[in-house]
Amino acid sequence: MKYDYTNESDHLIVGKKELVVAELILQVGKTVKRGDIVDKDGAIITDTGKVFGIVTRDADATGATTKTTVYTEGEFNIEKVNFGTATKEKVIELCSDRNIYLRTLGGKE
Repeated sequence: MKYDYTNESDHLIVGKKELVVAELILQVGKTVKRGDIVDKDGAIITDTGKVFGIVTRDADATGATTKTTVYTEGEFNIEKVNFGTATKEKVIELCSDRNIYLRTLGGKE
């Protein structure tokens, strides 16, 4: 199944690795923003969580269950992702296990 995603000029996406996306179903009451690193339930990742992907676009399930997409592989600007209170080093490790690579502009992290 092919999913749509946007390549915005916000510098979230870096590098040349092909992007892979998957569907994320948000249950009622959840909201996500582009760049959030989330688990399969759409919650911001923690140091002990399992990364599902990086949200491709804002989504709001305040009134009803909704769908959005997440990047499940690719290279991303570490300054443009949101990983809440998780530690940077742990998030880099958790993401790399999913072929999601967090970089700084102009170099590797």
